[in-house]
Amino acid sequence: MRWMSPPDGFSSFGERPVLKLMFGAMTRAAERWRSIRFTDCERRQIVAIIKDLDAQYENANDTRSHSQTPRPAKAIPSSSRT
Repeated sequence: MRWMSPPDGFSSFGERPVLKLMFGAMTRAAERWRSIRFTDCERRQIVAIIKDLDAQYENANDTRSHSQTPRPAKAIPSSSRT
């Protein structure tokens, strides 16, 4: 992969100023999200959705049922050239 040079105007920014800018943006976003309130009904709905998603995940990735069923023997392919 070939590195591209940044467009004019961006070359004056270094890694540290960009990280400071990103940290400031993330801090402001976190402060805004902190003021959002959830009602008890919304909290119950969120818990119900989480339980439903967990159950779907467990059903899709149930290793217990797969380990109890015997696997069919795989045929070993052969070639007349070997």
